[in-house]
Amino acid sequence: MDLVWAIEGFDYQQRVTKRLGQIPLMVKSKLCYLNHLQPGELVKHKEESTEFGGYFICNGIERIIRMLIVTRRHYIMALRRNAYHKRGPSFTDLATAVRCVRPDESSSTTRCHYLNDGTAVFAVTIRRAEYFIPAGILLKCFLEVSDEEIYNKLISSAGASSEHVGFVAERAELMLRQSARYGLNTRNQCVEYLGSLFRVALDLPEGKSDLSAGEFLLRNHFFIHLESGVDKLNMAYQMLLKLYALANNQCCEDNPDALTHHEVLLPGHLLLKFMREQLEVCLDGLRQQILRDVENSPEIVSFNDEAYIKRILEKWPDVGQKFEYLLNTGNLVSRSGLDLSQATGFTVVAEKLNFYR
Repeated sequence: MDLVWAIEGFDYQQRVTKRLGQIPLMVKSKLCYLNHLQPGELVKHKEESTEFGGYFICNGIERIIRMLIVTRRHYIMALRRNAYHKRGPSFTDLATAVRCVRPDESSSTTRCHYLNDGTAVFAVTIRRAEYFIPAGILLKCFLEVSDEEIYNKLISSAGASSEHVGFVAERAELMLRQSARYGLNTRNQCVEYLGSLFRVALDLPEGKSDLSAGEFLLRNHFFIHLESGVDKLNMAYQMLLKLYALANNQCCEDNPDALTHHEVLLPGHLLLKFMREQLEVCLDGLRQQILRDVENSPEIVSFNDEAYIKRILEKWPDVGQKFEYLLNTGNLVSRSGLDLSQATGFTVVAEKLNFYR
């Protein structure tokens, strides 16, 4: 939206804010008029003197957002699940997974699966669809490294046990041979290859190059809490090394039910994740509308024409209504799922039992 607001001549920020609708406010939050009132003043406003807020009033009913238990962030977990066999005939029950979280609390989970032939693939979820990328190709996408450098890095980090070093060496060689079949030797070749495959899944414009599409994929769907290619590559190394250690019985699987592997998703963080996605949907709709206008009637497209800007902004969805639906029903309507394992039960009626719970 900064791009839209930067166009001089019109008050776009006010118009966009109006189209987003009014998002419900939490009682006693910073924007609530009861926030700074003393107990006596609360009574004058016909409120309880001990009112502590923290809930939303939806159609006259007080509702609160439940705090959810989610996987611990930025920790590589070794998992053994029979459900992984359903991914394909060559998949084993072994995998490593890491939940990556940006400063704005949006998150993405990346997994690395161990296959029957000794190779590995990285899994990424895009709009609720799961895709798999050979590990050898993905490692070359983050940084300009050779097969020899990847091999030596994995061997040198495998540990002191000669038996395990040999196990890792054999798997690393299989992984690099698998990627060599595609004829991809340089970083740009690997990134362009992924960009050409994921262009449709990412819904990118036709004018975007394969290299740019691949960079978009790496930046927004793999280790999103890291910025540099060096850090992303090191994280991928660590996931592979822990996966090989699990496959060779050098470590045991992590207990996903242990408290040390949990953290709490606060209500504000849930709303922040939801807000980010809804704004992305609005901007994507704006882009699609402008592209359609450019294709069908290019003469009407003008960012200096207030009437044209008004017309395309009127087609924005009402984000406030989507927040109200989430609070009223507790059901999450999201195209990505927000990296959560559930889509219902996010809110409950705020009677006293639920307050203490």
